[in-house]
Amino acid sequence: ANSGICIRINPTNFDNAPGYQVDMGPGYWGCLWEEQRAGMVQKYPTELANKLVKENDWNHYYIIARDHHIQAWLNGVKTIDTVHVNGFSEGAIGFQLCHGEKHNVVDVKTFSLRLLK
Repeated sequence: ANSGICIRINPTNFDNAPGYQVDMGPGYWGCLWEEQRAGMVQKYPTELANKLVKENDWNHYYIIARDHHIQAWLNGVKTIDTVHVNGFSEGAIGFQLCHGEKHNVVDVKTFSLRLLK
């Protein structure tokens, strides 16, 4: 199962939240996914992500979204740097949990948000 930090989501109900996911989970760490729209926007190589991820420990994401330019760092390494002009430039922030038959838990140690000028 995978999860993620959602940015610029525009939910219509609990199970339909189009927008971006900065993904986490095996095979998805460091990737940018656009739910209900483009799908995988930028795939970070799994073999490189596996070297960055701290198993059974805290992992750190740092995300900057300005206009259509989205960047993200996983444990200090830039994994996303894209300009996606067809994506939302506004929306809510949230957490994504893969659901259905897959069971997963996401623990968040610290979450902070800063408005960029």
